[in-house]
Amino acid sequence: MNRKLTNQLAECLAAKGVKKSQLAFWLKMSRAYVTRLEHGDIRPSIETALRIASYFKKPVGEIFQLIEEGGKPQIENTPKSNFPSVVGNERGQITTPIKSKKAYANKSSSH
Repeated sequence: MNRKLTNQLAECLAAKGVKKSQLAFWLKMSRAYVTRLEHGDIRPSIETALRIASYFKKPVGEIFQLIEEGGKPQIENTPKSNFPSVVGNERGQITTPIKSKKAYANKSSSH
């Protein structure tokens, strides 16, 4: 089954009022790379997708969508709680909430 990764980069750029070159500078990538992402010519790495989500302060799933051959979304009705929160700190570094060791211990001992 073929899957295509679509995105809302153009809409996010317009809503925030920034140019592709500004996003590219923040990502430390070329404007051509951002253009190719926007057009769907290439797929971003997980790190790049997370950094873009952090830049726009949106969940990754609101910017990038995996679509099946028939145009149907790959993931439907997924609760937002299944996606980790992505937040950029004042230095532009991506941070995510960290579960306590106790939470991991409970999860691994139940299996």
